[in-house]
Amino acid sequence: MAKRIIIFSSFPLCIILAAVAVVFVGIGRGQQANIQSAKTQALSFIESRKWSQAEAAVNKLITDFAGTTETADAIYEIAESYEIASRFEEAERHYGHIFSNSPETLSADRSDLGIERVKVLDLIETKDFNSAGIAFDKLNADFKGHPDMAFTLYWVAERYERQSRFEEAKEVYQQAINDFPDDLYANKSQMGSARAEVKRLIMSQKFEQAKEALDEFINDFADNPDLAESLYWITERLKRFDRFEEAKRYYEQIVEDFPDTVWAEKSRFCIARADVMIHFMAQDYNEANEAIDKLIADFNDNPDLPEALYWLTERFERMSRFEEAKNYYQYIADNYPESTYAGYAKLGVSTIDVISVIYAGDYNEADIALDKLIEDYNGSPRLAHCVFVIGEQYYNLATGQGLAQGKEDESKKEEHFERTIAVLDRIINELPPFGEELAEAHFFTGSSYFELGNYNKAIEHLEITMALYPDYRFGWSAYNLIGECYQQLLYLKIVSKEVAEPLMEQAYQSVIEKYPKSCLAGHCQIKLGEFYLDMGRFDDAIEYFESFLDNADKWENHVRLPYVLYRLGSAYQEAGDLESAKVTFEMLLEKVPPDHKWTNAIKKRIEDIKKIQNGSTGSL
Repeated sequence: MAKRIIIFSSFPLCIILAAVAVVFVGIGRGQQANIQSAKTQALSFIESRKWSQAEAAVNKLITDFAGTTETADAIYEIAESYEIASRFEEAERHYGHIFSNSPETLSADRSDLGIERVKVLDLIETKDFNSAGIAFDKLNADFKGHPDMAFTLYWVAERYERQSRFEEAKEVYQQAINDFPDDLYANKSQMGSARAEVKRLIMSQKFEQAKEALDEFINDFADNPDLAESLYWITERLKRFDRFEEAKRYYEQIVEDFPDTVWAEKSRFCIARADVMIHFMAQDYNEANEAIDKLIADFNDNPDLPEALYWLTERFERMSRFEEAKNYYQYIADNYPESTYAGYAKLGVSTIDVISVIYAGDYNEADIALDKLIEDYNGSPRLAHCVFVIGEQYYNLATGQGLAQGKEDESKKEEHFERTIAVLDRIINELPPFGEELAEAHFFTGSSYFELGNYNKAIEHLEITMALYPDYRFGWSAYNLIGECYQQLLYLKIVSKEVAEPLMEQAYQSVIEKYPKSCLAGHCQIKLGEFYLDMGRFDDAIEYFESFLDNADKWENHVRLPYVLYRLGSAYQEAGDLESAKVTFEMLLEKVPPDHKWTNAIKKRIEDIKKIQNGSTGSL
């Protein structure tokens, strides 16, 4: 599309004003009011997410008031509103309409940039960050100095911030600050950069540092009119990590400090939603149900209610509370039929129907029901998630988790793992990828192959998991299983030591380095300690055994603590550090009961070390 940059500054102001006056006189004050009213109505529909009504209102505005500058300006505001609401297809279409039908207007010039900006934002939102970077660099070059460039930079940075791409966000915010220091959006970008840093700390789970940074943020921007909005979105990040008590306090602060803002109203809604989640976290499901009923009663007209109810219901589903989940899904479908979430809720009902058949033991009927579900809801963004939930039930039956707790049947364990693989293969090979579900499908497929003893296939799927989704929630387990697979392949002599050992080492180190707080970090420290001790790398073995023991409080009652102390003492002894070995064995002697099977062997080790230290001969 050719660039059509309109520069009004070369014309005398009186001529511009005269031209504007002609247009105003030409259409009349009544028509101006009608255009304004039609625009307001369309914007109201967009704000309340009534997309079909919004499009009908825009089309009527275009039909009834074609050809005027005011119409072009109104459509531009509507397109921008669509853009901010992430309705990029509508935004680009309406920007294009202005550019094609009102080419000599200022709104056409702004729409030219708007079209390219929407493309960048869409790429960021779909996580195609490489393409987004290329498109942004081109936009930056093509529209350098454009009056809307500070606005553009701010919204590109804000979209990066939404996607937790904080370094890119801060870089683009800084460009807005540097290039347009006197622009309103430079001021907004200063706040945006500071807000991105608080979010970065939250997403890194550095919650104490995040709290300090947030307190500083509130103090630094106390007089900024955007503080309530920024505080709201920061608080939403806390919610992602199930820190609902903290989130609730910040929502309450917004209500108290900014009572008449839209963010206070949103926060009141979020407080009610947080109350539900607090009960969920306490596994007090009766209280959770009552809190949901109160949420519905108090916020029945809130446009965010169908979405909130859907995700709360999904929590019931995740906790294997399928009966309650089905009831709430049905409520959403019945009471909010125009909502996007009504369709998702109907899919949820059908999913739970399939799960019911699985737990009734009629697997052939479950296969038929799954085929129908995929056919009926093909193209739904939630389909991959629902197919995963169905596959997860077979995994639960094999491992005795979730609703299947205590119901595992050893005679059918292999069959259930195979059924897990078959269902999840539908996601991998038939359905378009929808975010994390594809990584989930590969992870649980890999885990099932591991349980079936097919270690090469397990590695294949587990490695795909981490390639697809480096921040995958069970990444620590994926890396540990990869290490376990190579260990088994080495034990079975399917691969050589030269191949297996470096890959085992890399996998276990990934758990320790990337997931130091995970429940398997200590396990992998022991694994690497054993690995290096067996290889004769005694200093490395000592490092990992000591790393395990550095978390003494965490591992005080760990079943493997005596074993780690014994192996650490052995590593010290092999390394020639007899004093450290003696101290470690003495510590171990205090940890085990007098009648423990190791007690005599430990005492013998200590006696032999003392003999050597005293210059006598002892057998080690």
